[in-house]
Amino acid sequence: LVTQLPTDFFDFLTDLQNRLTKVIKTVGKVEHKYWRSFSNERKTEPMEGFVDGDLIETFLDLGRDKMSEVTAGLQITDPNTGNKSEATVDDIIKIVEDLTRIH
Repeated sequence: LVTQLPTDFFDFLTDLQNRLTKVIKTVGKVEHKYWRSFSNERKTEPMEGFVDGDLIETFLDLGRDKMSEVTAGLQITDPNTGNKSEATVDDIIKIVEDLTRIH
């Protein structure tokens, strides 16, 4: 699914994605940014401006301790007030579950 996201939400998901890449160990130890980059015979381009929904969904497969590790210090914007606060594990679970229902 390709869609536009509000800047605050995109930044939040990008932060979540980056945190997940540090916690989740990949098969073959291939870094996520290289695995998702575009590559052909002439050039390789990094993945930019996209959120990897498959990676975001892996949050739901983590144990509660790893979820806490990922969310520690993660800031979320309240859509009603625009204020930022520290996200809880339950906040992230709800957001990710809501996103999985869209596609």
